[in-house]
Amino acid sequence: MRFYQLDNNTKKYIKRLNYNGIKTPTDIYSVDQFIRGLKDLGIYGNMLEAWFFRKNHNAGSNNIVYAFRDNFNNGTINNISTASWNDRGLVCTANATDSLSNYINGNLRSNSLQTVSMFSIFMSTPAGMENFTNGYPYVYSLTNKTSYYGLNAGGGSLSTASFGTNGASWGSSLDNISNTSSIQGNTLFKIVKGSMSLSSIVVESRNASATLTSSTATNTRGSIKYDFFVFGGRTDNNGNTYGSTGNFGVGFNGTHIFHCFFDIDVNFVSFESLFKSTIGKGIDLPW
Repeated sequence: MRFYQLDNNTKKYIKRLNYNGIKTPTDIYSVDQFIRGLKDLGIYGNMLEAWFFRKNHNAGSNNIVYAFRDNFNNGTINNISTASWNDRGLVCTANATDSLSNYINGNLRSNSLQTVSMFSIFMSTPAGMENFTNGYPYVYSLTNKTSYYGLNAGGGSLSTASFGTNGASWGSSLDNISNTSSIQGNTLFKIVKGSMSLSSIVVESRNASATLTSSTATNTRGSIKYDFFVFGGRTDNNGNTYGSTGNFGVGFNGTHIFHCFFDIDVNFVSFESLFKSTIGKGIDLPW
């Protein structure tokens, strides 16, 4: 495939990177195949944003994670000095001090949604989430920056969170109140879908036997209002971002591979198949 044959949305992504002094990613063709696949599934228009973390799909260096659809939604890596880009993704660690942790955060164009599905593909550290003494690590939080618990009318935060300190059991949480039961992801790599409707919160993932599992909780909070995101942490009701370890730590030790969210409920298996055949190629996914 030649450059001029790329999808127009892929070209726009490249132009935004180039405008910021970033060379065209080396594996832009897998990104293009992914975008074309979303369009074949009829869901590209419902993808509100996506972030590619593999070195060959994004900037691959420095402290900005470029969003696919809109540079307004770019993420900034806190404390880039100890984070690292590689062929699998962005390796981040949490620290007992928030200012030293590698959480990623950024602004989103404010919106309110009654249906959301978000996908998190990541790799925990092999031995679990080291250094957590009493906490619940967050991989992805789609949030209202100043209203984590939805105090200002509507939900404040739909998150992919670990229900424990070892990073093995993951679930979906709305405002940290409507929580699904924890489900076991694969020991190392994980693909977790968290979704919300006005009646329920659902989490889906692959367990260690590669069986698709799910858990559901009742939505007691309503719709979600968002204007911010955090990877590897969450906000509080004062607009502060946290990504620490220690007591009640919320940070994340591991590798971010890909995150995105939609304004519809996207089928897990269809998305998973597309991911594996496009932007997930070359990282030995076990499922």
